[in-house]
Amino acid sequence: MGVLSETLRRYPDARRSSHPLVSVAALGPLAERLVEAQTLDEPYAPYRVLAELGGKVLLLGVGHTRNSTVHAAEYLAGLPYATGQAALPWYALVSTPSGSAVVILRSIAGCSEGFHRLDHYVPERRELIGSCQARLMWGRDVIAAALTLFRSEPAPFLCSDPTCLWCHRLRTRHGP
Repeated sequence: MGVLSETLRRYPDARRSSHPLVSVAALGPLAERLVEAQTLDEPYAPYRVLAELGGKVLLLGVGHTRNSTVHAAEYLAGLPYATGQAALPWYALVSTPSGSAVVILRSIAGCSEGFHRLDHYVPERRELIGSCQARLMWGRDVIAAALTLFRSEPAPFLCSDPTCLWCHRLRTRHGP
């Protein structure tokens, strides 16, 4: 999401997935492999595959609260809301060659405001680029740190905002 993603998507050789809500774009020799990994049931698979292939995560001017790789870890941890096992369905209207169709999405990420807890667990290199804080880390380190936190507590990334409906619903349905 945002201007950087949109700029990447518009490159002539860029590949874009067809997910109706959280599509990804990729460039380079592995672009097709990354976008093809994404399915309706595992929308964050491209981030998992990137980590498995030794890819890095670059956060520009943002922290882990905008790090979609953590959503891939939620899926790998088997969290009910991430794998669709206990999620309320989301619906998306998509265009098809024969018109429009409604698709049901059982796996979709919610609040990421609690992801900042990874700050102390993921090794990273920080540099200023102009006035922008750039943070570079291995994707596998992000996933490993998140999985470690999932093993130590049931819901380490639920935010503390009492008005967050997503985190409130997860606390009442799945624990703390």
